[in-house]
Amino acid sequence: MRRVSGFFVLLLMTVQAACYTSVPLESFPPKPGADVDVSLTTTGTEAMAAVLGPRVTGIQGRFLDVKSDSVFLSVSAVSLTNGDSNFWQHERVGVPRPYVGTVKLRKFSAGKSGAIAAAAVLGVTAITGLVVSSNRGGNKNPPPVTQ
Repeated sequence: MRRVSGFFVLLLMTVQAACYTSVPLESFPPKPGADVDVSLTTTGTEAMAAVLGPRVTGIQGRFLDVKSDSVFLSVSAVSLTNGDSNFWQHERVGVPRPYVGTVKLRKFSAGKSGAIAAAAVLGVTAITGLVVSSNRGGNKNPPPVTQ
């Protein structure tokens, strides 16, 4: 039972981490510490390859500051042209403003999180029910009594 509850906690943490939505900024720059999604221009993808890696089209992280025509971020992940993501350890990166396509604010989405959490609970409940029911009546001939 302890293993199931540990799995359930891990599942819920994963679900909550994945349920964010991007919304347009009301004004630029955002407040320092705000979670943002930054898309790069085509030129930015090419020019920032030495810093971010090849084929990076977007950056997720915390907005730090704007200084001398660069946007500074604490990078948590980068998005690649093939749709994959690479996770980072919050390294500080400066992106020149001409290479920035859009900046959007990342916000927690309670609706998405609730729907995914409900589906996860139903899935875990169904699996637990199957395991319990399969262990109930499996042996119709009990072992003989030993004396």
